[in-house]
Amino acid sequence: MKYNFNNKKLRITLIEGPYNEVNEETIFHFHQENNMIWAEYSGGKVKRGRLIGLINGNKLNHHYIQVNSKDELNSGEGSSIIQVNDDGKLQIVEEWEWKSQEGKGKSVMTEI
Repeated sequence: MKYNFNNKKLRITLIEGPYNEVNEETIFHFHQENNMIWAEYSGGKVKRGRLIGLINGNKLNHHYIQVNSKDELNSGEGSSIIQVNDDGKLQIVEEWEWKSQEGKGKSVMTEI
């Protein structure tokens, strides 16, 4: 496996799009088994969230579901590119789309 997300923590370092609930205060705690990754996350406008996806090469396809600070349940999916930045930290460059409401955007998560 080229990338190891097991026990890594990442945070949002860039977010663009409507109805953003994650932000720089949102921390994702990742786990990995072979090409499957999953994460628990919270912070910012998110009380609790879950992400699950599959890695294929440097691509990550995933789904997420979360409860926000207004006790609303929202979900969506993303298609991402995995890369390593100049500091040797993992980054996920994501194009995401809400499924529970209208909107799509882009974000970057960077390993802490």
